[in-house]
Amino acid sequence: MFKIPLFSHLRGHIFPFIRQVVLMTINAFVVSLAFYGFFWLYRFLPVNFETTLSELTVIKPNTIEYRRYFTDLYSFCFSMGTFFVLAEKVKRFVCSIFSQKEYEQGRVYGGGVVIPRKMTPQDIQYVGAHEAGHLLVYAALGQLPPSMKVEVKEQTDGTGSLGYVSAFVPKRVSQSRLFIEWEMLSLLGGREGESILLQDNSLGAISDNREWFNFAGAYLKNYFEGIFYIEPLSQFEFEANEKKLLALKTKQTQLLQAFFRLNLPVYKQLTSMLIDKKILYGHEIIQFFQQAHITFPEDFPFPFGRFEKFSDEWHQSEEYCEVNDKVDR
Repeated sequence: MFKIPLFSHLRGHIFPFIRQVVLMTINAFVVSLAFYGFFWLYRFLPVNFETTLSELTVIKPNTIEYRRYFTDLYSFCFSMGTFFVLAEKVKRFVCSIFSQKEYEQGRVYGGGVVIPRKMTPQDIQYVGAHEAGHLLVYAALGQLPPSMKVEVKEQTDGTGSLGYVSAFVPKRVSQSRLFIEWEMLSLLGGREGESILLQDNSLGAISDNREWFNFAGAYLKNYFEGIFYIEPLSQFEFEANEKKLLALKTKQTQLLQAFFRLNLPVYKQLTSMLIDKKILYGHEIIQFFQQAHITFPEDFPFPFGRFEKFSDEWHQSEEYCEVNDKVDR
């Protein structure tokens, strides 16, 4: 049974909004208390003490004037507190807009300057091996959209990524088990490819691991690998889930290692081509996959079905959107 995670959507969007409103209210209350304190501190200064005392003596307790005096004072202090909290939020918002523009132009927050750094040959070798590792897993699809693109950058920029593989966006509300299995392998492919080819690793797989963890959690919660506690409560359940995640990671890592070893000459050729050209476009990638002899180990997922020859046509336009925007890896 397919289920749209409505509660997760609410938790991810509405709850943070409510939290912000509560925090802003608390901040406004604290600032209003500060104004209230400063007001009485000023009124009871030696130069104002007699005047303040005479004004308070005139006001009789439990009268309309008494309640109006302090109600107006409380309202004024809270209004000033609210104003300062909102002004601070507006200031942050405006600063974030200009800071982002400066960041994109080579500057960072705080006035520092980010000077684009040219990547060394070893940098390009590691990034090229990483992106080619991601890309080789796409061969299991049997077809690719013309908008497919992979790039190894020659210098740093404001995006924080040194290379990327473009992707397509699912139109489907649900997603298949085979596609998620392939997606997880594609995320791990960059790091494992580096390991096989370079006998070393860069530190560029953080976002890949984060995405893999999210996919793995959803995958395991569907019990494809046995019991996985959806909402663990005890130490035993947390440890059991951790073992399941580790087992899945080990299983997929071993599958990728077998895949790269079977296709090591092809992987080396793809990495060299990417390093030489820096950018590979859809038609070049499709042509490479059509000409290369790629072998898949047993149990490798084929989300679009098994195929005899890599197609030069994209048959998944009803299920997946082609995109020209890059997805950083």
